[in-house]
Amino acid sequence: VLQAATHPTSPHGNRSAPRKCAMTRDLKQNVDLWQTSSLYSLHRMMGLPVHTFRRVLLLATCIMGVFQYGMVLTNGVSADDFNTYYELTTTQGETLYTCLNFGACALSFIPGLCYDRFGCVPTMILGLAIFNCGVVLQLAWTRGFPEWLSTMEGLMFCYLCFGFACTFFNVIGSFAPLVAFPVKDVGKVSACVQVSMSLGITVQSQAYYWLKGLGGDVVQNYLIYALVCTNVTGALMCIVFWSARGLLNGSQQEPSSKSSEALPARCEDQCT
Repeated sequence: VLQAATHPTSPHGNRSAPRKCAMTRDLKQNVDLWQTSSLYSLHRMMGLPVHTFRRVLLLATCIMGVFQYGMVLTNGVSADDFNTYYELTTTQGETLYTCLNFGACALSFIPGLCYDRFGCVPTMILGLAIFNCGVVLQLAWTRGFPEWLSTMEGLMFCYLCFGFACTFFNVIGSFAPLVAFPVKDVGKVSACVQVSMSLGITVQSQAYYWLKGLGGDVVQNYLIYALVCTNVTGALMCIVFWSARGLLNGSQQEPSSKSSEALPARCEDQCT
């Protein structure tokens, strides 16, 4: 069917182009209509509004993303251990904290610009790449390696990347649910996101204390924990954003009651 729609034969040469476009467009509309009808039937059977499952899943992954931003705010509980590990003075530790905050606060407008220009998934992939760059370099860093660069200069770059990358999770995780949910639910969704931001500080602080209680190299363990959790969360967000791209770009709207009731029958007629 797709081949026939995209490569129709016509003795009139270029005159087949409008017919080709029309057939392809109609076929795509029928497939989209069938998918929407199936989702609507499931939600109607459970007594839920359309797209409820996708919206709840999107909100859950965004809350996980906002939790990752709590890593920036746990510097107060981890600063002494990091200063001891890298043999830094208190002033040097405060400088690193400044770099962390500069990336997390002063550069927080960049994820928003990327979201408007490229969308959710490419923006999150960029944030993950920046995060991995900073953390992997810090994992490979020692007090004597590399010899051509001082420890302080390297850590400043790593902290800047860490804070900047966490901002991607915070900005996108806070904004995407507001786009996907109906206007009447925006207040409740925003409240959930703000509460999760506060809880994220507590969760990440307790995670650090738990890792510290296990013994061993707490700095390396915490960096590995941050690397694994952030990449898992980022991958989940990208998958959910891609599956809910219709909600995020506004192409899937809430159907009215009359049109919703007629949707399955209309879909069956058109597809047949």
